[in-house]
Amino acid sequence: MTEISGKATRSVKSSPERPAIAAGGSLPVPLTSLVGRESEIKGICRLLEQGVRLVTLTGAPGIGKTRLGIAVAGKLSERFAGGVYFVSLAPVTDAQQVLASVAHALGIRITGEHSPAQILKNNLAGIQLLLVLDNFEHVISAAGVVAELLLALPELTVLATSRELLRISGEHDYPVPPLPFPPVLAHPGSLKALVSPTVERMVQYQSVQLFRQRAAAHAPSFALTEENALVVAGICSRLDGLPLAIELAAARIRHLPPQAILEQLQGGLQLLGGGARDLPPRQRTLWATIDWSFELLDDDEKRLFCQMAVFRGGATLEAIEAVSGSATVLETVSSLVDKSLLQRQESSESIPRFSMLEMIREYAWERLAGRGEEPQAYGEIRRRHAELYLGLAEAAEPHLIKAAQVQWLARLENERANLHAAFHWARNHGEAEIALRLAVALYRFWFLHGPLGDGVIWLEQALQDGAGAPLLRMKAVDGLADLLCRMGEYERAAELYAELLTWAREADDEWWIAKALGCLGEVAVHHGQGQQALSLFEETVAISRRVGDEYRLCIHLNYLAEAMRMLGNYERAVSLYEESVALARKLKERRLLSTLWHNLGQVAHRQGKLQESSAFYDETLNTAQELGDPWMVACALGGLAGLAASAGHVEGVRTAARLSGAMEAILEAAGARLDPLDLRDYEANVSAVREALGEEAWEAAWTEGYAVTLEEAVELGRSVVGAHWWQSSLQQNSNESVEPLTRREQEVAALVTAGLANREIADELVLSVRTVEGHVSNLLAKLGFQSRSQIAAWGVRA
Repeated sequence: MTEISGKATRSVKSSPERPAIAAGGSLPVPLTSLVGRESEIKGICRLLEQGVRLVTLTGAPGIGKTRLGIAVAGKLSERFAGGVYFVSLAPVTDAQQVLASVAHALGIRITGEHSPAQILKNNLAGIQLLLVLDNFEHVISAAGVVAELLLALPELTVLATSRELLRISGEHDYPVPPLPFPPVLAHPGSLKALVSPTVERMVQYQSVQLFRQRAAAHAPSFALTEENALVVAGICSRLDGLPLAIELAAARIRHLPPQAILEQLQGGLQLLGGGARDLPPRQRTLWATIDWSFELLDDDEKRLFCQMAVFRGGATLEAIEAVSGSATVLETVSSLVDKSLLQRQESSESIPRFSMLEMIREYAWERLAGRGEEPQAYGEIRRRHAELYLGLAEAAEPHLIKAAQVQWLARLENERANLHAAFHWARNHGEAEIALRLAVALYRFWFLHGPLGDGVIWLEQALQDGAGAPLLRMKAVDGLADLLCRMGEYERAAELYAELLTWAREADDEWWIAKALGCLGEVAVHHGQGQQALSLFEETVAISRRVGDEYRLCIHLNYLAEAMRMLGNYERAVSLYEESVALARKLKERRLLSTLWHNLGQVAHRQGKLQESSAFYDETLNTAQELGDPWMVACALGGLAGLAASAGHVEGVRTAARLSGAMEAILEAAGARLDPLDLRDYEANVSAVREALGEEAWEAAWTEGYAVTLEEAVELGRSVVGAHWWQSSLQQNSNESVEPLTRREQEVAALVTAGLANREIADELVLSVRTVEGHVSNLLAKLGFQSRSQIAAWGVRA
């Protein structure tokens, strides 16, 4: 090395006393290739090339900051005339030794009376240099000397990797994300991909690419196949796309098949050990990697970090305060975010949430439950968590049948995992009443958002535990029966409804009597007992009118109309549906309206009024999507499939098959079935489409539809409404003209004439704005007009 005593030297590039810095520096050469990260490399390089002089790569333990930093430095080696130098700070135990480590990497010996900072300033003046300072988090107090160097050396650029920011002037934070992984739903004993789990589709995800490459290195016979692609996707999803975790899991392929690896991962971090011997000890197991960060925390940070493990899927700041028992956690939460142990995320409610990557949460959980908190403190944290989410569920319950249901459903959806954790803790720790109250409060959430089977399991288990007052258990039986009915398990539902009716008659409670009779009427519809259903529904309507319950009356009028539709009395059915629509509008019950519009669409289709049917299905689809109601989306798709098949056009028939596949995928995910009348029409439609297409073409189109996302399914449904092949064949296949306005278009035209804007029309008719916009466009097209004012003038004349 060259001895530097503080005296300025010539350019390092021309110094004959040591290797020129421009010769390539000290950048290590990894033994394995970097998988993915192309966009990150490009983004970081762009920052550095634009003159940003301090970029800090931040991220969770095991995220791959070091490998990314090396890759970026390698890409920029020609950009820095003085070279790129890698400085590993992991072995440094004293922040005061950071500059000595930098000097060592540069080949500079620190001697004499001058400080290391001054020696580096003298030696590097005028040299265009990139320093990669790796693992800065445990010497964070040395950030000031880095700022000092950057201020004194305008040609110096620093790329740091750290689990927290250096927090000095000019720093640009670049959070390193996990590798993208396939969207997979993991249930006990099963996996479900939210995209087609083909090899071609799975290898588009960088996490799968990494697993495949590293697994093949350990077991050359390993290959990604159609049989194991979903399991590998499940492994990558389970590991949050963390590169280190994926590499450690892939190393196990020598002894375990993918399915066994996935099963082992359900048990925690134990599988993720045995890393390569040339790795630092802290990177040979995932526990050690996270432990490195944990030991850098202060006592308050350690305590809150462990307590955060009780949350599943993250939590709001308010929830963290409630469970931790402290009203002043913001600073500690912020510090954990800064240290990449918590992540800040925006929820659908635009309220900040804080969460952990699952592997980090499991580390914190083991600390909380086994290595940290005392048993009494641990139990108190779990109780506070359960009581917090019970309070949320019971606060939400009355709003799930009111106008604010969308917002409350979104809140519950955000907390789905926390609600699960609270329920299972309550059942397993002698708090049966808490579990029953939770199950009852959430019944309508399961009914509307699914999966229905989860709600059935909760209610069955909670009822079996034997807790709860009679009214609470009655509500539980009612919810269980409703869920079973939607799942098509009518016999089990009928037994529970009969039990419910007995209780209601003994209590002489007309509200519950009407509810039970109406549900028994639904079962009668399923069994094709039209007259019995009619009798039951007429009684429920009479009771609801008598007690003045407009919400139940709205529902029971719809039931009565269903019985009329089943018996072929379409005019009476429409009259009852319209009465129910008027009540639903008065109550602003958009979810009930979406059901009623669908049912009106079914009747219009039966009557050959295809345009009117199309308009109703379109309204159903738009509203169901806005409300996040997958079951109603599926119903609308089934109706539109029938319309597409009615067009008598080859493209329409093929679209009907694709819609059938999409609809069945949605119902399968929710664990639901169509209502009996809809199912009868749908099965007849499927039979006709299969015959028209032939079995091979039907299977291909159905499979294509089954693989689409929910959003793609909705767009496919909308494509039917305005399809040219459907409109052109209407005149040939229907007695109805294309030109006359539907009833809904007439209503919209009248409100346009009255001067209402689209938003006001939507509020008046309880429609989505998108639906109103569609009706206005149809009016302009049908009437041959160019503006709303022309519609208004036409409306006045009419």
